[in-house]
Amino acid sequence: DPMPPAPTIDQFMNELRTAPLDCLRHYCLIVAGGAANSDPGVFTFSTSVESKTMQGFTTSVSGRQGKTKARRVLKINKGETSSTGDQIGTFRAHYVPMVHVNDRTSIETYALPTNGPDTDANPNIMITSQLSGCTFGVGQPHNNQRQVTHAKPKTGSSTDRARMNQVVAASLTNGVAMTLSRENQTGHAYSNRDKGQFVTVIGVRTNNAWRFYVQAYLTNLLEAYELR
Repeated sequence: DPMPPAPTIDQFMNELRTAPLDCLRHYCLIVAGGAANSDPGVFTFSTSVESKTMQGFTTSVSGRQGKTKARRVLKINKGETSSTGDQIGTFRAHYVPMVHVNDRTSIETYALPTNGPDTDANPNIMITSQLSGCTFGVGQPHNNQRQVTHAKPKTGSSTDRARMNQVVAASLTNGVAMTLSRENQTGHAYSNRDKGQFVTVIGVRTNNAWRFYVQAYLTNLLEAYELR
């Protein structure tokens, strides 16, 4: 297939807000945020475009047949400019940094406001750095907020991953609504650097409610789905 045209920043953001799963099936998103354990909050992100030939998504005929197709890769970087690709513009988003679990019994979480409207100070998009062995946890809605966290286990062992999930559950004080991990995402991809499994998680606020979407790209498959 020919390489699809690069989107403008307005085209990309409009599809991300209104049809997130379609957006995640049209583009491969790679998010690079701040350093581990950095401050969460609202920041400006630059977006640049590159091109890559990769396997189709498992939801498509080409993906099920193991065929490849030309796809635009959108690299999203914290800051006003990007060092790679052709920059198409910037946008504002809530940013959730990765935090190290190590031997701690609780970790930092970030409270996403469920109330709009969409402004530079309170955008309706949430992003976090690419996951490559971490998990992403979402708490139950409470007091017009939704707690979220991006946690990295001490090691990739099953023991440390299980402990990470326990710490995430303990840190989301209003109860866990959903997490991304191998234990409760049967049939879906989870992040695992050793197996070449990388995951992007995007949050979109619509009608004062946050919904979370996952794009997973692995050695032998691609998929996009809503985290539930």
